[in-house]
Amino acid sequence: MRRANAAAWSPVVVHGVYVRIYFPDVDAILSARHERQVQAHLEQLAQVRHSADSPERQLEAVLQTYAMISYSRHAGAEAARLHQSQHVSQAQKHLNEFLTELLRDGAEEGVFGDDVAPDELAGYCLHALGRRPC
Repeated sequence: MRRANAAAWSPVVVHGVYVRIYFPDVDAILSARHERQVQAHLEQLAQVRHSADSPERQLEAVLQTYAMISYSRHAGAEAARLHQSQHVSQAQKHLNEFLTELLRDGAEEGVFGDDVAPDELAGYCLHALGRRPC
């Protein structure tokens, strides 16, 4: 698919205020949109965690939501290119830390075992579910 190199001004909401941002090309627009989508998914996972009442339910809700997000992502060359962006690497790191914290909190409460380090278990969970935010 060939993209036009046309620059564009686009309205964006920043802290509740519409501003116009200059994007040099279509790829920059797609990347910015994807970055916002990834951030929205991370916020959704945080909301799901805090809406559950116990560590078991938190873990279950977060992993189910993450699986649905991962399952509903788009495929293809464009999606693969977007998922190699720096914002995705940062989101993966954040997601791993988020899940590690959830597992650590559950282990400290005695709900989850402590025979496997929380960061290792978080990595295992993410790998099993595809390890791709959005």
